[in-house]
Amino acid sequence: MELLNIYNNAGQSYGYILYEKSVGKVKSMKIGGYVRDRAHILINSEIIATVDWKKSDQNVIFPQNLLSADMNLGILVENLGRVNFVRFGEREVVNSQFKGLHGDVYLDEQLEENWNIYVLDFSKEFLDKVSDSIAWQEDIPAKRSPALYQAIFTITETPSDTFFSMKGWTKGIVIVNKFNLGRYWNTGPQKTLYVPAPILRVGVNVVYIFEEEHGTKEFLSVNEPDLGDIDPKIKS
Repeated sequence: MELLNIYNNAGQSYGYILYEKSVGKVKSMKIGGYVRDRAHILINSEIIATVDWKKSDQNVIFPQNLLSADMNLGILVENLGRVNFVRFGEREVVNSQFKGLHGDVYLDEQLEENWNIYVLDFSKEFLDKVSDSIAWQEDIPAKRSPALYQAIFTITETPSDTFFSMKGWTKGIVIVNKFNLGRYWNTGPQKTLYVPAPILRVGVNVVYIFEEEHGTKEFLSVNEPDLGDIDPKIKS
């Protein structure tokens, strides 16, 4: 991410990056080196595998029923974060925090190059472009696929602090009035996201949800947080 020729050669600091291209009827893929940090492998926008930083040189076998002569192959990579401190003399740890793909990609053991690369940093500039260009649809994708959702609601009184319940959603980020609330993941333990009152406004409010896998048609504003199960050791 950081080495992309964008933002006056400053690269991409956070968010997601999508590597994509049209390929022939290939059966397998090998990602050389490590993925930094987590990636969904997509065929025609449908997730067929997920890999992460725990293992290098990972192989993915494509499902036979999805193979075609004009497949669209995508690798959606998420930056899960960076270390923000090191012990004295371990500067190389910070310098090794580059994100994205760090090795070559092979399809049926043949090196694949010339990928189309898309920056998904969900900055205000990114959201401005998206809101002006997307033709929104009401239907939820039936397949397991990344998607950007938009919700609009109106507040008639002075806003108060609230929490968004992400029940029914899988994994992604929530943005309210172009303020990034943070990530959610149904693995827990946290089930809600805190929404401070100053982020909300009287009148129209716009929510974007980038869902990596599968979403639903609603999310709830609730009065209390759901932080999930508390470790018994902490309870005692």
